[in-house]
Amino acid sequence: MARVVKSALFVAVTVWLAGCNGTAKDTPIWEKVKITDLATPEINEPVGYPSPILKTINFDVYTFHLPAENINALDNILQMLYTKPLWFNNYDAFETNCFAAGFGQLDIWDKVRDLLVAAGAEKASGTAVMLPDGQANRIFVTRLDKEQSVFYSRTGDSMEAVSIGPGTMTLRLQAEKIAGLRGQCQVSIQPAYSPLIRADARPEQDVQKYGDYFFDSAGFKLRMSGGDFVLLGPKKLVNNRIILPGLFFTQPQPKPLIRIFLIICTAINL
Repeated sequence: MARVVKSALFVAVTVWLAGCNGTAKDTPIWEKVKITDLATPEINEPVGYPSPILKTINFDVYTFHLPAENINALDNILQMLYTKPLWFNNYDAFETNCFAAGFGQLDIWDKVRDLLVAAGAEKASGTAVMLPDGQANRIFVTRLDKEQSVFYSRTGDSMEAVSIGPGTMTLRLQAEKIAGLRGQCQVSIQPAYSPLIRADARPEQDVQKYGDYFFDSAGFKLRMSGGDFVLLGPKKLVNNRIILPGLFFTQPQPKPLIRIFLIICTAINL
């Protein structure tokens, strides 16, 4: 279990926008595949043959890098999306942690895509996630090479420091079916820490020191159907790796880049 230490004082961090002149090197994923192509088609099977479709809830999760100088474009995109479908674990803490998220559907995707392309966003990674009902998976965000303190807000009105590392920061994604509502699922999204698996771990104190840690106050839930998507990014640039939004959203070298996460529900096969 990670060590949590309450902090009476939180050092204010100066937030600035660093210049970054970047152009897309590869064709963006959204120019190759339309979001409507991501939904799993219905399959008409011969009678007597078992279904080849696994009983899972499927997602495509993409990480994009946006030049820090173009972070205002993210504000414009998020203003087009909806926050009403999002149920925040703690809205005040979510805001204090400088997290921002928006929900969208097929009818608005083309506009979102065009704004991302115009802002110079480039795909950094992409993965398909297939979750059995009620199960979770974690998407890699960044690596921690050693133990360090990370400041974040649990309540919205105070800051705390948690000691984590070595290991990885991840985006935890969990989904489960909703009883009585076919074609919809309940999705939980939150930042998390996963410890490094140590070959020499032996005492029980090591297990506690390097255990999982969930940043619940920066998480939220929502209902999703096939084709729905969520965009997750920072409310502003925080270029400091001892603060949760800086560690989670900012790629510091060689020039600051902003991480944006796109979570698309592609199919609900339950």
